[in-house]
Amino acid sequence: MAVPLSATDFFESKKVDFEIELATFSVFLPPGNFKLIEKHLKGNSTYLGRFKFEHSITDRLDKKDKGIYMFVLEDLNSFGPQFSYLLYVGRAQKTNSFRQRFYTYRGYIGSHEAPENYKFMTNFWSENTYIHFFKIEDDDKIVEIEKEIVRNLRPPLNSDYFVSKREAPTSLYDIN
Repeated sequence: MAVPLSATDFFESKKVDFEIELATFSVFLPPGNFKLIEKHLKGNSTYLGRFKFEHSITDRLDKKDKGIYMFVLEDLNSFGPQFSYLLYVGRAQKTNSFRQRFYTYRGYIGSHEAPENYKFMTNFWSENTYIHFFKIEDDDKIVEIEKEIVRNLRPPLNSDYFVSKREAPTSLYDIN
């Protein structure tokens, strides 16, 4: 079984500015956005639970289940308040199941060759990485809900759906 990379190993070959970027992940928590996400998930999904990310995770996943999954950092301290941090939201759809998807992720445990996002998700916080699974049958709903979660909560390792430029507001006086 592969061993997760340590922070020292991970940064050994990285540029200094990359390390600074990692240390400055943003937190994006607009008050109403959690209610929007809850609304999307509540009627369309079944919560399958929270699983520690480790090599044996695939043993606990059904070979047919598909839907949305979330990589979350949890149990980050033992001194009082507990903090959780959403890292990434992904999907398994069509003929791809959670189990198939996580065979790929677990293959990157301890790998120096993994894509950068995968290194973060699978190696850097290995003791504190948990996955939350939401089973959804409808493939169109899976895509729609993933986009809504990413757009509203902006996990740092998802950048696919972020708006790259801000639209200028329209003034009432500019309407012709």
